Amino acid sequence: RSAAGCGSCARSTSGGSCSGAASWPRRGLGSCRRWARCTPATSASSRWRARRATWSSRPSLSTRSSSTRRHGLPAPAARHVLGADTCRVSRQADDLARYPRTLEEDAAKLAAAGVDLLFAPSAGEMYPEEEGSPQPFVDVSGFDLLPEARHRPGHFRGVATVVTKLLNILQPSTVYFGQKDGLQCVLARRLVAGLNFDTEVVVGDTVREPDGLAMSSRNVHLSQEEREAAPLVYTALLKLTEAHKAGERSPAALRACAAAVIASEPRMALEYVSLAAADDGRELEKLGGAGAVMASIAVQLGETRLIDNVLLP
Repeated sequence: RSAAGCGSCARSTSGGSCSGAASWPRRGLGSCRRWARCTPATSASSRWRARRATWSSRPSLSTRSSSTRRHGLPAPAARHVLGADTCRVSRQADDLARYPRTLEEDAAKLAAAGVDLLFAPSAGEMYPEEEGSPQPFVDVSGFDLLPEARHRPGHFRGVATVVTKLLNILQPSTVYFGQKDGLQCVLARRLVAGLNFDTEVVVGDTVREPDGLAMSSRNVHLSQEEREAAPLVYTALLKLTEAHKAGERSPAALRACAAAVIASEPRMALEYVSLAAADDGRELEKLGGAGAVMASIAVQLGETRLIDNVLLP
């Protein structure tokens, strides 16, 4: 029987938060179908591992990313699914305060999908603190130099830390991410390979609205006028893709194609257009080599920050 899960736990590292949750298969739980919270975090870890020892197979983990939030989790190849919401850190404290938290709504969707148990620890459980004591974090060398990381100081340290914690606690066979958060997908692969986790990383396609706008929790903050303009973010990436298919290989020219689309909407402020290696996130000075290219974009529209990306062959 398949299970699925997602939830939230908030933690501020640079004025931001992270969320995490997981579900486990029903086997060994008898007739219990109640949502359960494990406290404290150390107890959560030991209880999951003790319960896991009684099962014949390992679970898998799936992120509750922007591309999957509204339509549930991506279809997994593994028999069991776990849910985790990766950390979201912004330089602006109000972004954290405004970020939608929909645990009850998510839990209802999971229950309807047949999930038996939801792992949704609190911030204190995931990040127990003692005043004045040093706190451990996970840093991935080089990520702070990438375009998205430069605009979000501390964000990817938070992502790396919470993903590492969840992988340690849950020990899944598979972890699922959504392509919309492209650099997070790169980071997850680097973590799993570099820290020797016995876990497979699977990335699901970005889920879009009918007009092309990538689904995101933050879209609820768009006014009606802003929502009408928002699909231009994806249109900019499509223009870049068309130029690439036509043979354009100059990164500057391709970035200009996307920037021109954003410039046509006065309410939008372009943060960056990036052309990076899809496997490690490094910004490319020239195209034409082996390997896929990730074209990504970040735009400020009113009070809402929109990101998106596409993969170029």
